[in-house]
Amino acid sequence: MGSDRAPGLRAAWRAGTVIAALATAWAGVSVLQQHGVLPGGRAADAATGAGPPPFVVTVDGSDDIQVQATATGRVTDRVPPPPAVEGEELNRPAVVAAAADSVRFAVAYGAQGAPIRIYTFSLTRIGRVTGLAPIRGGFVPDLVGYRLAVSADGSKLAISGSPERPYGSTPSPQIIVIDAATGRHRLWRGGLRRPGEQASILSLSWRSGARDLVFAVQWCRPLQAEPYSYACAGSSKDPPAPAVAQIRQITVRHGGTLAASTVLLRFGSHHAALAQAIINMDGDVALLLVGKYFSVERVSLSQSQVTSRAAAPRRGGWGIQPNLLTADGSGRYLLVALDDGAYFGWISQHHYHRLPDENSQLTSAAW
Repeated sequence: MGSDRAPGLRAAWRAGTVIAALATAWAGVSVLQQHGVLPGGRAADAATGAGPPPFVVTVDGSDDIQVQATATGRVTDRVPPPPAVEGEELNRPAVVAAAADSVRFAVAYGAQGAPIRIYTFSLTRIGRVTGLAPIRGGFVPDLVGYRLAVSADGSKLAISGSPERPYGSTPSPQIIVIDAATGRHRLWRGGLRRPGEQASILSLSWRSGARDLVFAVQWCRPLQAEPYSYACAGSSKDPPAPAVAQIRQITVRHGGTLAASTVLLRFGSHHAALAQAIINMDGDVALLLVGKYFSVERVSLSQSQVTSRAAAPRRGGWGIQPNLLTADGSGRYLLVALDDGAYFGWISQHHYHRLPDENSQLTSAAW
């Protein structure tokens, strides 16, 4: 498969449904705001004491860690990869994740044919990176399309991905949970295979502190799927086909098969693909749907079927650089990035706030 890096899908970001209700008790999809086109070209509104985290951490195409002030977009720090990995050909895009306090972070660096290395660091009050160091047990096998999630208290890290295989094969995705104190690994893999289809894990998020892990899994036809892309299309000869996806939950006490996970939500649409799904502590799930239109929707777990409200998907193009959706520790503020950072900003209950992409080819972000 070679490098994971490639230009993202170029498309205007239009939202049929931008944000759904944030109330603690409701059922189904409840829409609070609708837009034809999300606004762009303006600076983010000033953050308040009750607002989102003060800083956003991103990783760019050079695998540099960059910190930006949420209120202004101003860069407060930029740190290259650690010396132990800087000399390697880092042709797997690095990913970053945050604990619930928006102070402690983890970053994973990967290179084809080499183990993934996971580091942790913290942010100072003025937005500087400090304490960048390897985490105990932070060496995992080479995976493509890896995702990273830090538990709310920072005690556990989860990383998912698929072993590299020739194009057209169907490698089984896996999840590794690392105990930050002991370095112990717990592994889940297998059990989600469907005949003639490729399973891929699209996103990871923690629920109930460090006990339960929620992940989104998708199935595509093998010749139309890479094990790290929401897009069920491999080339112009393999036109897009609708994907089937599920959001599942697993308790992380022991390793085992992914089939032991519980299905929380099912997704199937001819109009859009599920790009990301994250859960907050209240049990609400935020979905990033990608097709001809992009939308972010929030649903409750009482909803057993999620149907996209977007229009028909764009034909003839696909992007292996994943789009991003993540939340702060409260779950109230969503951070979203599309098309390598061409559309990058945060969403509150009623508004989208654009952030400038001050690095090149944004590959990951967290706060």
